[in-house]
Amino acid sequence: MLNQLPLNNRDFLPEKKDRDFTGIIKLFAPYTLSLDILSDTKVNISKLENGEVKQLMNQFVSEGNQYEFVFENTINFEFWNAEHIQMKLNAIPMDNFLSKGDFAIRGSYEAEKSQLYLGFYDR
Repeated sequence: MLNQLPLNNRDFLPEKKDRDFTGIIKLFAPYTLSLDILSDTKVNISKLENGEVKQLMNQFVSEGNQYEFVFENTINFEFWNAEHIQMKLNAIPMDNFLSKGDFAIRGSYEAEKSQLYLGFYDR
């Protein structure tokens, strides 16, 4: 059974990193990150606002829930398992970028640079 403790830096230790991905995805304002929760999992979402990180969510979430986050420049996300979520940026599915497999994901999207960053971590 999945523990319900929030995600933290111990879930994303450098020695657990399997690989990185960086790509350009051109989006236009307003910027949104949408999540469909496919299985019970853990999600951590924050955004950069006025030069400060603003925590939006860091919790255990249940299958079937949906979330949408609006951001202006940078949004950060962490997922306990890539197979537990379906993520969209501005309604564009990111399935091709979120490798299927038993990996935790730490990533961000920077609107100013149109840059998607993903780190894949062994759990």
